[in-house]
Amino acid sequence: MPNPLDTINKSLRLIFFSEKALMSLMLDRRHTFNIFFMYGISLVIPFRGLEGAIQPENFGQMVEGVMLTFIFIGLIFLYLPKKTGVFMATTRVILSFEAMSVFLPVTFLLNPQQLKYFHPAFLAWYLSLSVFAVSKIKGYGYVLSTIVVFASFIATVLFPAFFV
Repeated sequence: MPNPLDTINKSLRLIFFSEKALMSLMLDRRHTFNIFFMYGISLVIPFRGLEGAIQPENFGQMVEGVMLTFIFIGLIFLYLPKKTGVFMATTRVILSFEAMSVFLPVTFLLNPQQLKYFHPAFLAWYLSLSVFAVSKIKGYGYVLSTIVVFASFIATVLFPAFFV
């Protein structure tokens, strides 16, 4: 099993669009446990939401976050090549994006006006990483990858509306 610091290092390099880190995390199955553990920790990192409330407020929000993350991964997977191991490789890569959560405590230093700019920029960063990953995994161009990621994101955001 690789050192957890190596996995964190590769994840942090990945969130700054390193193709070498993307391929390393995608192809090396031994990072799986470390990435899932890192994802679990990222769920409990506190931050202030758009309204200024501290998130996550309760366990239910964490469960909702996990479900929506895996729905997003599943929808992205529908567009990827159907080869053995692609689902877990995609899961490792997308869960590695959660290394971005180390920047969330910065929200405690921002005023409410700045939060309105921080969260959309954070979401745009996450989605652009997803476009980068889909384009490298599938070999699509960035335009087609953007359409795939945006469609998956919209379906994921609308999913809870079916149960209200």
